[in-house]
Amino acid sequence: MDLIDDAALVVTELIANSARHARPQRDRTITVEWCYEGGVADIRVTDGGGGRPPRPRRVGPDEESGRGLTIVDALASAWGVDNGDDATTVWARLDGVDRAGPERMRAQRRPPIPAHRRH
Repeated sequence: MDLIDDAALVVTELIANSARHARPQRDRTITVEWCYEGGVADIRVTDGGGGRPPRPRRVGPDEESGRGLTIVDALASAWGVDNGDDATTVWARLDGVDRAGPERMRAQRRPPIPAHRRH
């Protein structure tokens, strides 16, 4: 997976968690913000908060849900929760560095695409 694929998956998981476990903000929305600069993607999902603070769970292999923040934790170089008076923001930073280490990154590199030559 590349950084864009990872960012799309993180956004999906954070929005799903927000919709499932939290209430909307006062204006009845969930806000998604992202910034991509210098090879780093910062993602923020803000809602009206829920009953419990967001945290990864341990789930069994047969459970159909509960892996969202575990996935975020595996893909993000950092993530956290900011609690305000009327809002909760879960944020994640993806910096393109594979947390499994550089050896795995080298093994996943794709060969360059050959250029077409006109004859």
